[in-house]
Amino acid sequence: MEALNRELAASQTSEHHWHQKAETAQEEVTQLKQVQQQLESQAGEQRKTHSNALSEQQAAWEQRLAQEEQRHEAAEGRLMAMLDSAQQARAQEEKTFQKRLQQSEQRIEALSQELKAKQQALHTLQLEASQREQQLGEQTQQITSLEKQQQVLTEQLDEAKAALDRQAQQHAEREAALQQAWQEKLWSRMEALQTQLTALPDALSKHNSKPGQ
Repeated sequence: MEALNRELAASQTSEHHWHQKAETAQEEVTQLKQVQQQLESQAGEQRKTHSNALSEQQAAWEQRLAQEEQRHEAAEGRLMAMLDSAQQARAQEEKTFQKRLQQSEQRIEALSQELKAKQQALHTLQLEASQREQQLGEQTQQITSLEKQQQVLTEQLDEAKAALDRQAQQHAEREAALQQAWQEKLWSRMEALQTQLTALPDALSKHNSKPGQ
């Protein structure tokens, strides 16, 4: 019984430890979700800002090109060069943006994988905690059953002791009755012998006094 109680206490301590680990894993999963949402939001804002900037820049260059064309036809070559430069700058900026976007997407993917792993670990911890709770329930039921058996055996032992006490008392009463009867019988025989002894001298005297002796 003491061993089962110690095992039950150890199971309760282990269960508390697994519950703490499950809570910590849940907090980490929540934090990872928040980080993922923030990165996705930042990526969306970057896309929007970049698109607006490119549109504004393109509109500005086109407006400037139109103005230069109107001012002088001879500036066409310079304007074309400026437009080409702007397109190259835009291409470079687009390349840089795509690189940052790819890095953000890779970061989001890594966080998603980590989140998935944390969720799997949390699920495993929850299953282990459930198994611990089931084992604890089975041990509790086993202890309850043993306690009931102990109570039944104790009651049976008490009944057996009571029956033995009654038998001992009955035996003592019978022995006392037999002893009393034997003593009464012995006293009766002693009284009879005493009577015979008392009467013996008279009987001998009468016998001696008969004629012919």
